[in-house]
Amino acid sequence: MIYNKIQNEEFVRGVTFQTHMEVPEVKNVFVGFLPLKKRYELFKEHFGEFQDEAKNKNKSKAGTVTKEGLKKSISKRLAIYLGFTKDYAIDKKNEGLKLLVSFSESDILDMKEGNLLEFVNTLMKDVFKASLLTDVDFMTYNITSLKLSAIVADAVLYNSMVGTVNTGGNSSSSANDKMDELMNLIHLDFASMDLTVKEFEESNPDFVSDYHKNKAIIDTGTRHEGFKGFVRKNGTLQPDSMVEIVGTNKTTVAGNDASFKMYCRPGTIKVQAKNANGDSQTKEIVVTHRNMTDVDFDLE
Repeated sequence: MIYNKIQNEEFVRGVTFQTHMEVPEVKNVFVGFLPLKKRYELFKEHFGEFQDEAKNKNKSKAGTVTKEGLKKSISKRLAIYLGFTKDYAIDKKNEGLKLLVSFSESDILDMKEGNLLEFVNTLMKDVFKASLLTDVDFMTYNITSLKLSAIVADAVLYNSMVGTVNTGGNSSSSANDKMDELMNLIHLDFASMDLTVKEFEESNPDFVSDYHKNKAIIDTGTRHEGFKGFVRKNGTLQPDSMVEIVGTNKTTVAGNDASFKMYCRPGTIKVQAKNANGDSQTKEIVVTHRNMTDVDFDLE
C-alpha cells in the first residue's frame, strides 16, 4: 500500500514512464545519446528505491534514522545538486563555480564527521546564493531553497550525532519521509531529462511528445473527466501558455514542458490556448464520462 495520494500518483507515474521508456523502439531512439541515457539510468535507480520503500511501507509505522544512513542521504542528494550545478557552470563557462561544486557522492561520504556541517554551510553561502537560485536557466534544474534547507537541517541533525555510535534513534524521518525524499530526487531526474530531451525536438518530435505524455502525473482522485495535452507553435513547445474553456472563467497555465490538464463536466466544449505573444487556437472537443480527452494545440 502506498502511503498517501501524492506518493501513489508518483508511483503510477513512475511505472507508466519506465514501461514506456523500456519499449525497444523508444529505447533505441535515445540509448546512444549518453546525456539522456545517464539521466534515465539515475531515474531508474531512484524509482527502484522508491518502489522498495513502498513495498516495505506497512512493515513499520515509525522510522528511525542512523548516523550512517543520514550521511548517505545527505551525500546522495547533495552530489546530485552539485552535479546539476556543475552542468550549469560548464554551460555558462563559469570555471570558478565549476571548481566549487566538483565533489562526488564518495567525496562527501569520505569527509570526517565533524566537517560535514561546515561543508554544507559553505556551499550554501558561496554557491547556492539567491542570485543563482533565481537565475532563469538555473531554475530549470528545480534546485529550490526549500530542498537546500532540508539538507542543512539534516546536516545539523547529523552534526548532533557526531561522536555517538551508529544506532537508530527517534526522528521525524520515517518511511514516509524517505519516500518524499526519493520523490524530490525523481523530480530532479525529470527536470534533468527534460533538458536533454530538447535535443530531439527537431529530429524526432513524436519521441518528445510521447516522453512528456508518459511522464505526466496521472491523478488518482475521484474526478476523471476533463482534457489534457500540449501547446506548440510550429512544432515548438509553448510553456506558460494560457488554456481556457471558452465562455467560462476556468483557466490553467501550461507547465514548463508545455503540458496542461483541466477537469470539467462531460459534454461538448470549446477550448482555447494562447501564448504570451497572443498566438492562439480554439478547438471544439467532446469530454466523455470518466475520461481525460487528449487535445493538443498548434498555435497560429
